[in-house]
Amino acid sequence: MAVKTLEVRPLQAPNPTSAVDFGVEIYNADLENLSEADFQTIRNALYHSHVVVLKNQASLSAKAQFELTKRFDPTSESYGHGKTLDAKRSVLHPDLKTIPHQPQVQVIGNGLY
Repeated sequence: MAVKTLEVRPLQAPNPTSAVDFGVEIYNADLENLSEADFQTIRNALYHSHVVVLKNQASLSAKAQFELTKRFDPTSESYGHGKTLDAKRSVLHPDLKTIPHQPQVQVIGNGLY
């Protein structure tokens, strides 16, 4: 199996006259098995572009999502930066719930893009 290299592309402006000039999309990221080199590429993209969209992550596990968060902030242990009294309730919206087997993660939305 060939190893795919991360592909970092600038986000396209919403229209040709837009002054928006930030953000990237990253393709070929295997977040379930993220190497240190690929993490550094993602980290650098975030700090230099301010917005990162990790494409094609429909099968990403909640565990891998939390592990990515921990790589950015090793002290992160709970959802909401530890500010919630009830770990199952969202600080964002009362209808949102945590994922039972990975309570540090919430799914917001109902589809793919």
